Amino acid sequence: MCERNGMIYTIAAIQKLSLRFSVDSVSVHSAKLLVNATQILQSALSSRIQGYETLFEIIGETGAVPLHDMLCTWRPAFCIDIFLYFGKNDTVVVGLPMLADDLEPNSKNDDGSAIEIKHFSPENTTAVSNLAECVCFAHLTCDTDEEGNNTMVALVYDILLQDENSLDTRQRYEFLRSISDPLSRVVIGDACVRVQWAGDPCMYDRLKSLVLPHAHDGIVLYGNDRSYSRFAFELEASVCASAAQY
Repeated sequence: MCERNGMIYTIAAIQKLSLRFSVDSVSVHSAKLLVNATQILQSALSSRIQGYETLFEIIGETGAVPLHDMLCTWRPAFCIDIFLYFGKNDTVVVGLPMLADDLEPNSKNDDGSAIEIKHFSPENTTAVSNLAECVCFAHLTCDTDEEGNNTMVALVYDILLQDENSLDTRQRYEFLRSISDPLSRVVIGDACVRVQWAGDPCMYDRLKSLVLPHAHDGIVLYGNDRSYSRFAFELEASVCASAAQY
């Protein structure tokens, strides 16, 4: 039952974005950045989900992972991975992963080749004009406050700048934190935007027991080379308890 409720609110989060296919919003100026963002999100989506014990082994091995080059965050149990492009003249484009038109759902191809990113423009948007041109990568999910109200939210965890000059992982996240206030004033459809927590990979164990108003079921580890690794761990009890609040 908890899984069904979580999926319902995730679907609602997409529907309430009020999107239409993007045509005029993708210009020659923004095309390269959107192509780069599409490739990055494709890579994230096609990364193999590994077991939680594997993460423990990797981080537990001295020198196995360059911890100073990586950050980790959590992935909601029920969400969709998207990107948000903020361009000139308050332009906003949403990148959504879709099943490729020429492939069947049960195709034997790997996940990466079965997914493509399609660009949409929100029909109603409250944007911030002083944001630098960029793409924010986010988890679109449903949040629940202390009073049980459901809110559609895009949790931003990484960023790609148009004029980026080899920013490392921590510098990118620091930049995200520096614009968290203007991002929080962005509304796309019925979804608000928030900067998601990220921290040192050595804090991964805290994520498993982190008390959140929304269900979470995995860890995202990302680094300087734009590589994303996903790790799952068992949280059935927490997921059901959290979803019951919905």
